[in-house]
Amino acid sequence: MQLPWEKPLHKLVYEIQGINWDKLDKASINLGGREGDELKLVESSFNDMLVRLKNSQQEFQELNLSLENKVEIRTRDLQETLHKLKESENLFRSMFENHHAVMLLIDPENSKIIAANKGAQKFYGYTSKEFENLTILQINQLSKEAIETEMKNAKTEKRNYFYFPHKLASGEIRDVEVHSSPIRFKGKINLFSIIHDITERRRAEEELKKAKIAAEASTLAKTIFLSNMSHEIRTPMTAIIGSSKLLLDIMNTPEQKKYLNIINTAGNNLLTIINDILDLSKIEAGKIDIDHQYVDLSELLNDVRNILYPLALSKGIEIIYGKPDKNFPVIKTDPVRLKQVLLNLGYNAVKFTYQGTVSINVSIEEETDTFITLCFSVKDTGIGITHDKIDQLFKPFSQISKVKFSGTGLGLVISKKIVELIGGSIHVESYENKGSNFWFIIPFEKGSIIQSIQGTNENIPIDLKILLAEDNIFNQEVIKGFLKNHKLTVVENGKEAVKILQNKSFDVILMDIQMPEMDGLTATKIIRDINSLVINHNIPIIAMTAYAMKEDRDLCLQNGMNGYLSKPIKPQLLNEELRRVLKFKNDLKAEHQNIPAQEVKSILTSKMLNNIDEETLFKLKEYVENLDHVKLTELVENISFQNKELSNVLYNYVSNYKITEILRVLKQL
Repeated sequence: MQLPWEKPLHKLVYEIQGINWDKLDKASINLGGREGDELKLVESSFNDMLVRLKNSQQEFQELNLSLENKVEIRTRDLQETLHKLKESENLFRSMFENHHAVMLLIDPENSKIIAANKGAQKFYGYTSKEFENLTILQINQLSKEAIETEMKNAKTEKRNYFYFPHKLASGEIRDVEVHSSPIRFKGKINLFSIIHDITERRRAEEELKKAKIAAEASTLAKTIFLSNMSHEIRTPMTAIIGSSKLLLDIMNTPEQKKYLNIINTAGNNLLTIINDILDLSKIEAGKIDIDHQYVDLSELLNDVRNILYPLALSKGIEIIYGKPDKNFPVIKTDPVRLKQVLLNLGYNAVKFTYQGTVSINVSIEEETDTFITLCFSVKDTGIGITHDKIDQLFKPFSQISKVKFSGTGLGLVISKKIVELIGGSIHVESYENKGSNFWFIIPFEKGSIIQSIQGTNENIPIDLKILLAEDNIFNQEVIKGFLKNHKLTVVENGKEAVKILQNKSFDVILMDIQMPEMDGLTATKIIRDINSLVINHNIPIIAMTAYAMKEDRDLCLQNGMNGYLSKPIKPQLLNEELRRVLKFKNDLKAEHQNIPAQEVKSILTSKMLNNIDEETLFKLKEYVENLDHVKLTELVENISFQNKELSNVLYNYVSNYKITEILRVLKQL
């Protein structure tokens, strides 16, 4: 008996078997069912399934096609990458092998030399096969630990530049510089090193160092020679110039004065030559300092005119002096060096002029609130210079005039170097038989009238008690003549000076540096020593020495001296130095003269210090703590404008190197 569902089932199977599975878009079944019966429901469900299957098949085909495209693209990219990598490797190999530079590829893990190019084979003297059995440890002459450390630095790129000693196959050691960087090679990080032979450069550097040392030794020898020469000449020059100057003041007959003037002029000419040579030596050695001060140009130019006037008058030449007006600013500069340049140019102008004028002028080139640029000019109507010889003017020992004149030919050289040291430039314009015009332009910091008069000189009282320590009998007599208004005690060496200071007190000591038995520096150290038997350890001491270099002055001041004079001693400079060292002592009230140390301590009180402004007090503390004697001295001088009594008291400490006493009081504030 046939079941009712068998026939529809057979029909379903038949319909399914007849489906073309490759063409699902046209596939469907028809079971002949009626709407609402089970057979129609099966037919509908199966046809829906075929639609979904058709859609899935289509999606699969699309995905498959997309995947095939991607695989094709990836394959093509990979082939292209491999091709480029191969080309890059071939290019690297070609460059590595054929480059003339010395190149090594090193494995930092085991120090083996993986590859060495032809340049390396030629430099080191090993074949390619021999390099395969070498490590960098057999070439680099540093220790194993040091080499491994440097390879680690190169691998991590902490450092990529090295200096090594490398050993060649021949056994020769060469200095090399190595640039080493990490590079990936055959899946590993290796070091790619480029080596340069710097042996010859190192030898040249060593030779240069030796030459520099030799040059410095030569410069030092020259400096010592010049210093000694200066000393040996300056000592008798003190007697010659000083004695002739003293005799000129007392001789009456024209003939006597004529010969004394010859001696005095010749002596000063010789001294000028010595000073020129020393100045040039100091400039070339870089040992010349510029001492900046606030300067009133009117006074400086007036000094220059007064110095040149006698020489110009004797030749019948008029000096035209363009004096700055009263509103001309004060400038900050080195007055000694600025005056030296103007005098050098002025002397030349007068020397080479036989009739007419020499004019000295200063004009403003540029000005701001704080700075001013000035042009100084010295113009003459003298013999002039031909155009082709102007370039020789600033060369050492060059004298281009057809007429023979005395001198070293160093004046213009020194002037040019000084102007450049101050920050300016010098120029010249000249025409033969028409005259010359020298001018120099320098920028300056502006100051005030108050700053320029801080160093105003004060008169020295007569009857000062002065101890002179000097072994040269001629110089003793000259200085006696200079100081005839004072009470002078003379000793011949430092030992005698120390001995007499144990029983007598003086206002100041003039101390020669080079003396028999005991020199001036040793004597000064004993005087300053509080454990010595000297009555006054704080007595002002002025050094007198024929050593005239800057370091000689510094040595004297660093060893406890308060002042310095280079020989030959000139009365004006001697008086100025006495004024400078003793000027605050002159300002003290009578009851404060030679104040005992204990009384000074009682005067210097916190209350007195509170009378000065905070900025000054701050600087005072700073300079005291740093033991800056030079700046401290300047500051104490400036305090006189706020509190003269305090300035006088502080100066007793500063001038006598009792800085620790100031520090003690400052700590109480």
